[in-house]
Order: sequence, then C-alpha cells, then structure tokens
Amino acid sequence: MMQPAGSDFALFKHVLHLLVICLSDLSAGTMQLSDVAGINRQPSFKEFTQFLETMEVYGTGYSEDVDYFKYNIRNTETHTQAMIKQLERVIQCYNLAITSLDKQRDSVLDQMPTYKHHFMCLLSFQRAIFQKLMNIQKKKTENLDNDYLIKPEGHLVLVTCGHRG
Repeated sequence: MMQPAGSDFALFKHVLHLLVICLSDLSAGTMQLSDVAGINRQPSFKEFTQFLETMEVYGTGYSEDVDYFKYNIRNTETHTQAMIKQLERVIQCYNLAITSLDKQRDSVLDQMPTYKHHFMCLLSFQRAIFQKLMNIQKKKTENLDNDYLIKPEGHLVLVTCGHRG
C-alpha cells in the first residue's frame, strides 16, 4: 500500500529544506540571492542580473571582511575561493535532493513517475547552472596577493565601510 509520506519522503522534504536554506544564504559581493530572487521581497530581474555579474567578478565574503570575528578569513581564503565553497555546498544539496528523489519508494511521488521525472529534470537543470557558475569562478586567477587589487570592472561600491580593498 502506498503512503502519502513514507520515511523516504520525509528525508526528501528535509533535503529540499536544506537546499532552500543554502540558496537563501548564497551571496555575491554584498547582495543576497534571497533578496533578488523573490524569497525576501518582490523579485527584480535587473537586481538578479546584477547579482550574477557581481558573483562573476567579485565573488563573495565581503560581509566577513567587516565582521570583527571573521575578517581574518581573507588571510587564507580569497573572495573567489569563498564563492567556490558556497557554490559547492549548493551543488551538494542539489545532488542530495536528486538522489533522495530518485530513491523515493512507498510514497506519493512513486505513484506519479512522470511528475517525479520532471521534478528530477528541473533539479538537474538548476544544478547544471550552479556548476557553470562554479566553473566561471574556477577560471579566475585570483590569489591572496591580488585579491584586493582594484579590478578592471571597478571597485565593489556596494560595500560602504571597512572593506580593505
């Protein structure tokens, strides 16, 4: 007998919750994905494209640069490396969600194979986008010595104080 929510389904819900948290915490420069994608406020395509451009050029971790307890992180990790770590966590969550969905047995999703397949395709498509964003970051030549140089694209002006750049 099929159950609407078996133990596999409970795991799947927890993994999706984790994915939402990871996406909500994703930041580029000083911008949060949750702000530009409509999680916290009205979505804006212009702000979303600015988020992607900021991610590509500046990476992440600027809020840590002005945090009294975290500013030493930049001594061992560049903004690009911080961005790669964030994207790796997001991709890992997508992998968990896809695996969890694929292993659904004795739940309502197992009764709807077409829906399950389309949902897996959507998650795979989203994961591929984040993998491409990570590949862009990995192609950058940033290191600890040049992380704070002014980039040809300009200085990240969204940071208002305390930035060492």
